[in-house]
Order: sequence, then C-alpha cells, then structure tokens
Amino acid sequence: MSLRALNLELKGILQGVGFRPFVYNLAHKHTVRGWVRNNGAGAEIEAQADSLALDHFVSDIRNLRLPGARLDSLHSREIAPRKFTHFEIRGSDEVSPRDVSLGVDTAACAECLKELFDPLDRRYLYPFITCTSCGPRYSIARRPPFDRERTSMSRFQMCDACNAEYRNPLNRRFHSQTNSCSECGPTLTLWDRLGRVTAGNQDAVQTCVELLRGGKIVAIKGVGGFQLLADARSDATIVELRARKDRGEKPFALLLGSISQAKAYCELSELEQRVVESGLAPIVLVSRKSDAPLLARAVAPGLSTLGVMLACSPLHSMIAHLFSGPLVATSGNRSEEPLCADENQAQDRLSGIADAFLVHDRVIENPVDDSVVRVIAQRPVVLRRARGYVPSAISIPPLAQTILALGSHFKNTVALGRGDRLFLGPHIGSLDTVASVDRWRREAAALANLYGTSEVLTSACDLHPDYASSIHASDLNHPSIGIQHHYAHVLSCLADNCASPPVLGVAWDGSGYGTDHSIWGGEFIKVHVSGEFERVAHLRSFHLIGGEQAVQEPRRAALGLLHALYGDEYLSRLPEPLASYFRSQQLQLFAKMLRGGVNSPACTSIGRLFDAVAALIGLRSSCSYEGQAAIELEHLASQCAQTHEADSTYSLPLLKTETAVVLDWGPLVESIVADLSSGAHLSLIAWRFHAACASSIVSVARSIEIKQVALTGGVFQNKLLTELAAKGLQAAGFEVLLHQNIPPNDGGIAAGQVYAMTFPHSLGNSQRKGRIQCA
Repeated sequence: MSLRALNLELKGILQGVGFRPFVYNLAHKHTVRGWVRNNGAGAEIEAQADSLALDHFVSDIRNLRLPGARLDSLHSREIAPRKFTHFEIRGSDEVSPRDVSLGVDTAACAECLKELFDPLDRRYLYPFITCTSCGPRYSIARRPPFDRERTSMSRFQMCDACNAEYRNPLNRRFHSQTNSCSECGPTLTLWDRLGRVTAGNQDAVQTCVELLRGGKIVAIKGVGGFQLLADARSDATIVELRARKDRGEKPFALLLGSISQAKAYCELSELEQRVVESGLAPIVLVSRKSDAPLLARAVAPGLSTLGVMLACSPLHSMIAHLFSGPLVATSGNRSEEPLCADENQAQDRLSGIADAFLVHDRVIENPVDDSVVRVIAQRPVVLRRARGYVPSAISIPPLAQTILALGSHFKNTVALGRGDRLFLGPHIGSLDTVASVDRWRREAAALANLYGTSEVLTSACDLHPDYASSIHASDLNHPSIGIQHHYAHVLSCLADNCASPPVLGVAWDGSGYGTDHSIWGGEFIKVHVSGEFERVAHLRSFHLIGGEQAVQEPRRAALGLLHALYGDEYLSRLPEPLASYFRSQQLQLFAKMLRGGVNSPACTSIGRLFDAVAALIGLRSSCSYEGQAAIELEHLASQCAQTHEADSTYSLPLLKTETAVVLDWGPLVESIVADLSSGAHLSLIAWRFHAACASSIVSVARSIEIKQVALTGGVFQNKLLTELAAKGLQAAGFEVLLHQNIPPNDGGIAAGQVYAMTFPHSLGNSQRKGRIQCA
C-alpha cells in the first residue's frame, strides 16, 4: 500500500484535557507515524500511514470521544511523506498566534476519587490529585499553550514516581501537566484568624472539619478563589455568617457530599441530576423537597428552591466526606467586593468574617467564582458563567479587527473577540467599589494577555454614561464604541445559538440606558440582516420614585404605577397591602415628587413591573438583594401554575402609536386590584400575572411577523415565565431562541457587544441612529 501523509490543524478545547496522549494512543492503534503538538490555536498533527489506516485515524479524531474536550474545526491537507519512524508528542509551538480554547477547571474524576480514598494508594487523601481528565486548567494558566511551565504548577518539580507516570503512554497521567503527589506537589496549611499556622496537610483538613462542626466559619482556598464554609444545619452559625458578611436575605448555596444527599434535599429531574453530577460542578438551582432534612432557616429564607453543588475539587471532596452533612458554601468576599484569590489578601479582607483559613501554595493565576445554572425549558441555562465554563470559545461571524468588550455595570464580565471566536471572561460582579473596578481592569488585561492580543484596536462598552465600564473605557489606548444595552442582550442570544438576524428580540430586564436617554427594560428589538435595529414595541412607561431607591423598595415602583394609572386620585385607591407600607407623611411627599417630576424618572422596565406587582399584593415592600421581589413572585405563582394553567389570565393589550407598539399594563393592574378586593388567593394573582406577560410576548410576535424570536435579559432567569412564553411562541409557529452557555442577564452583555461589531461598517459609521454610538 502507498503511504500518505497529512497535516492536521485543529481548533477547540484541546489543551489540558489529555488530547495529545489521546492522539498518541490513537496513532499506535492505527499504526500511524508522525507527531502531535499544542499550538496557539489548539493542536497540530502530522500523520503518515497507509491510506485506510490514515482515514480511520482522522475519523476517530473527528468523532472525538474525550471527556472535557471539544473539536470545533479540523483542517486537513496532504503533504509529502516524511521519514517518520514512530509517533511522538512534541513540545508546543510558541510562535503561532494565541487563539486557543483552554481547558476548563473540572472536579476530580471517578478514578482520581477512588485513589483519593484508597488507603493503599500513594495519593491517599492527597487533596491535589489530578490526571489528564480532571483538575485545574484555566485558573492556573498563565498563557497558552497549556504546558506545565506556563502554569502555576511550574514551581513544583515532579518526583521520580510522578515523572515516570508522566512519561508512560499506558498511564492515565501520561503528559498530565498538573501531575503531582504529596512528595512533590502543593501543600495545605490551616491558619487562625490572625494568620498563624495551626496545622498542615491532612491534619489541616481534619482540624478544619472539627471547626466547622463546632459552628465556626472557615475560608478555604478553592480552585479559583476563596469560599466561606459553615454548617448549614446551625441557625446560629448561618445567622452569624449573614451578619459578618452583610448578606441580608440573599440565599446561600449548599455543598453536599453526594448525589444521594442532594436527592434527600431536592427534587431532581434527570437533566438536573446530570448537571449536578457533571465534572463542571456548578451551583444548580433546584426545587427543595417539602420533607427535606432540617436546614437552618437562614440558608434560603422564603424560597422553595435551593442552590446545590457537589465537590468541585479533591479538597472539597475530603471536607464533605469528613463532615458528613450539608455545608453552606459562599464566595469568599465582602459584600460588593470581588472574590479573594490570594491567601494574604483573604486574610486581610476576610479576617472579620472567617474564624480560620485553609490555604495552599498553588497560585491562582485567573480568579474564577462558582458558576450558577438553572434548568429552564429542558436546557441547562448558565446564570453565572465562571468556573467550569470559562474560557470556552464561542463561534461568531468574522470580525474585521480584535475587539475588547467591557460589559455592563452589574454582573460584569469582559469579552475578547478575535477572528471568528469570542472569549467571554468569568463573572466579576457589580462595579460599585474601587476593588471591583480594579479587578475589572485586571480581568480585561489578563484576557488580552492570555490570548496574546496586543493588537486590540477597538473596545466596546455600554451606552450608559455612568457605568464604571463606560467611564473607564476612556482610559484605554484605543477608541471605545458604545452599544445599546438591550441590543447587546439580543445579540448575546444570537451568539449563544449561532444564529443570525433577522430576529425579534424580547429584551426584558431591570433597566438599561435607551437611545432616547430614558430607562428601558421591557423592550422588543427588531434586528435586521444588516445589523440595524428598531425598538418596535415596549412596555407602557411609569415613574420610579427616588430613581435607584425604587430598585431596593418595590413599594415606590407600585406607587408610580398607580399614579400613572389613576393620576392624582391614586392615593385614594391604594389597595390595603400597599397602603400599610407607608406613613401618611411619606405618601404626601411621594405625591409631590410625582406631580413635580422630582427625582422620579420614567421607565419602561418589566423588571420594575414585577417589583411593583409584588408590592401591590403585599408580598414585599423592600428588597435586601437584587431581584428578591421578582424571585418570590415567581415562587408564589409556581405554587398553582399547574392547577390554573387553563384558567383565565389578565390582559396586556397592545396600543399602536406612531413610533412603536405599547404594552398597556393598565387593565392588568386594575384586574389585580379587583382580585385583591374579592379575596383571590395571592398565588393565583401571581400566576395570572406571569401568564399575561407570556401571552403579551406572543401577541407582539404575531404583530411583527418575524419567525425567529429571542428571549433575553435578566427577567428570563424566571423559569415559569420563560417556559410559558416559549411554549406559547412555539405553538404559534415561531422559532424560539433561548440562552444556554451565555447568561441571559447582564453577564452576557459583553458577548453581545462583541457580536455587534461583526456587522459591516460597524466601525466606520459609529453614529448611526439606533445602532451604536461613540462613547
């Protein structure tokens, strides 16, 4: 048989997942000679064999079956046969441009866990056990290609035993860049609150667990940063954690030791169980069992859902195994500050919260928080994209130049667009403090550095002039272009679905700066093939008393709603639940503010409508965390969703104006007030409200007549609303685009900002109405 030789260029998630050893063993299986190496785009292979063997070899690579790996493209070209005598793994190509999807951080695989708890194994209770299939990747990477010397593992010299595994093709640690053991790898230390060493290695873990059993709060250095752990069954401990962290009522996540333990606390669908058990180990929002074992009331007050996660590292597995009960696991930071990733920084910033610190000496190069996922409409939707999901690349239409997207102000992420790939960075959070803005700057620089992108020519930011990401865009050494907030939301959903316009985007959120300089948030955005957009429909406007204060106090939004409906007579028509939230002097003051238009901006926000309805029915007058009123309204509606699915709903009629269709919430509010007067159950009112909102989406879609409809924005974190809307749209013949890998909330804005720059002439004519605008 005649010999053939091929050069293969591959892109995808191919580094840090054991791809080179996988190819090496495939080559031996098919008697192929040549080599494989990492490069800046993914991997490169030169392979030589007889024609049939070579075809089988390439076919096995195309049908890649390797946990954690993803093949996005394979380009093959014939080359002249070489004088190869064997197949080898070569050193990485450092010359090619960096355009690689690094492997993500994953929990310990089943084989590593088996070794971890085997007293006869040499890695027994070694908390940094890894192999080619699992362990830290992105969090320890300095730059690609993913080789040990380019990670924070470079300081740990492999011992003879580990080195022998690394060089043995038959060993599952063959070319494992994170390979180590207790003789040569990272070490654990337990500090007290003052930073004094109290225990080391296995003793440190045992002492940590004893502290947790004793009601103490321990900060542990995890995969991508610090977490605060506490006994989830102790009321006193969790109340103390809330007080120290200034957390209010925002729910805590649970770290559980096994899937059977998770099933004891939660109702898990088959898909939810798969997500919980996946190596990505996110926090998954699921329904709490009514007969679940006892938890501290302060874990998730007032909610019927729980955020649960299994161990995301061998260290977490050891702690969960020894503790044998549910633990609260929350981000290691102060309120409104970014995640701590360095032990000295953590000891300084968390000493008032944690009673002890479990730390290690493996440097975290890229801080990354826990991801949050919720199954909505039979798909796992990432609500916070971080550990386990970053930095996987997303395919987009080709860009004319490299783009750095600076994201929104809340739930901030940054993104890099280069060629036909988008790299969305990890969750940073709100840019309300100096520390968070500093983290944002470092994250933008790190993303560019990670991909060797010194040639960034343009940045993209939000149109809002007061967002920190927009203000500091001017500090960069290249032009910055503003992208309208809701337009970016719609485009992020297109990117998530590898879809293209035309599309009708339903962009529903709390607020965003409109092109008319007002507060938007209940928007229907029509995106044309050219990339131009129109605001074709929106919610009827109403006023927010005190502006931002109305976000924390839904009662203010409810007053603004009633004033817009009844005018100056609204005070005499307040339903009793709402009236009880105010003193008479407050009502008079707010009435003056509304009449005079003093600090009461108009908005079209569906998020604030949810808040207003929650206050109107007496559910909540003020919030201690973002979205609390809307979350509780959804849970209330879910109590009777199935029972009343065929029941009558409220009406949100469409009013046609010269510029757009307006969703009139007036009849809806009047119906709610009437139901309150008649004594209707609050869960029924909440259900009817959700059903009306979903029906209004279908009505607008029918009036616009674009078959592709994208549901995006933070309001579509609401499982009930999203599923009702998607079901109604599909029944009416529309193709529905939902989020999955890019968050529907502001965590996806940076992705949409990058996508906006893929349209022709987007850089050359930045002043076009209704599209983009120079910041």
